[in-house]
Amino acid sequence: MLMNFFKLIRLPNLLMIAVAQCLFRYTLVIPILNFSGKFILLTHVDFALLVVSTLFIAAGGYIVNDIEDREADRINKPDKVMVGEKISVNNAYKFYYLFTGIGIATGFYLQFYRPIEYIGYINLISSGLLYFYSTTYKGIILLGNIIISLLTALSIALVVLTEPLALSDTTVISITAGYVVFSFLVSFAREVIKDLEDMDGDAVADFKTLPVVMGTFAGKVTAIIIVSIVLLLIIYIQIISEQWKSLIPFLYVLLLIQIPLVWLLNLIARAKSKNDFYKTSLLAKVTMINGIFSMLVFYLAFR
Repeated sequence: MLMNFFKLIRLPNLLMIAVAQCLFRYTLVIPILNFSGKFILLTHVDFALLVVSTLFIAAGGYIVNDIEDREADRINKPDKVMVGEKISVNNAYKFYYLFTGIGIATGFYLQFYRPIEYIGYINLISSGLLYFYSTTYKGIILLGNIIISLLTALSIALVVLTEPLALSDTTVISITAGYVVFSFLVSFAREVIKDLEDMDGDAVADFKTLPVVMGTFAGKVTAIIIVSIVLLLIIYIQIISEQWKSLIPFLYVLLLIQIPLVWLLNLIARAKSKNDFYKTSLLAKVTMINGIFSMLVFYLAFR
């Protein structure tokens, strides 16, 4: 039962969100502010509660998505259907309301009793977007993909948005913009690839995803364009920052982000079967994780 619950809330994904937020705060934001003679205003306890609220909102989103996707999932991934098979619909709804409620309540506590402006409203809007994504938006061409990608990027941006001094530091803002754009675009490409993987079930469920509406070719071209933009942006940043002068970070980005992105383009172009698109989606996810851990590499290289 416990393992089914962990699968329902996507525990590994939640852990990666927490790791990403912690790495961004403790390996980039705080060191940069300290170097500039500034100090954080948000306490470690307040930040921990911020992370917890983010995780509860995300978990609620995963749960309601599984509730609404039951019909499509029976075709797309029949061996992985949780709601209605291993966890009752009624219990799933209880978990959804509990997790979302805790996430929203924690946000408003931080907003009204701690120095974090607007976080309660941000969590409320995020939970609303996740609900309507699952019930409505994911059935509208590209809209669902954009919403999930924006929320993925928001989980990184929150670390800066909730630290007042960080918002006034141009270096922090520049680095944040890089990671936010990277997260958004890679997530966007992966969402399109997942739609290609799930075409059969999505068509039955009448989800108007890009591949269902415009075909496999349009979906593949869209994913290729997005990944190509990511590659070009990374190359541009490397050139203007002369990143090769710092060998270890340069090699990390080259070997674990850029080369996988090039290979991802190859896999997208060659993919034909559901299994092909699954492997392609997995590589996109691994590349995003590598991007997250680049924060630690940069921190260790420049400390």
